[in-house]
Amino acid sequence: MKKFWVIVGVVLICGAPTLAGTIAGVDSASVSERLKTDGYPVSTNNLWADKWDTNVTVKFASLDISGNLSVPSSPAMNQYSAVGWDVPNQYFRILVELADGCRFGNDIQLYYGGIRRSSTGPVAGETRVLVNGSETPVRAYSVSDSGYLNFIDAIGSLVSGASSVEIRFYASGATAATGTYRIGDYYFDVTYTDLGLYGTVIIDPNVF
Repeated sequence: MKKFWVIVGVVLICGAPTLAGTIAGVDSASVSERLKTDGYPVSTNNLWADKWDTNVTVKFASLDISGNLSVPSSPAMNQYSAVGWDVPNQYFRILVELADGCRFGNDIQLYYGGIRRSSTGPVAGETRVLVNGSETPVRAYSVSDSGYLNFIDAIGSLVSGASSVEIRFYASGATAATGTYRIGDYYFDVTYTDLGLYGTVIIDPNVF
């Protein structure tokens, strides 16, 4: 059963309207064949709009991969997966850009899960947040080939006041170019939550 966050509406906090709930999430359920035909789910121009859940403050959202990576010949069924991790500094990437006059609040949370590797895939992962050209590590973890990792990271202190953010999910230690690495929806208590950002967006009523 899919978990959907409820947008609680526009309210006034300290004189500025805000919108709380889902900011930008992308569903990783049953993506295997679509990864082979459509590539990665850029929301605005490559047929993946039905997989995205974005609120009205989002101008653009995408999920893509760094330059050395590619879709495996047999992608994972319910995660976004890639090969080519034997080259250093490769990553999955989420970009979220808000509309003019909107900025992230201080309660932003990043949900992600389904993290797993093949036997020759990356053994270590690291999540980093990029805002205004500054890259900050937020979590490092070992990656298994037999179980899945699921995380929630509080990143509000890093993104508060910004209008765009880039999230990079690095992976390293692959022993073969064909080794795979996966990422997807967050899972807890028989419930899935889309990979993405949740929390409050502050809206400038004079612009938006």
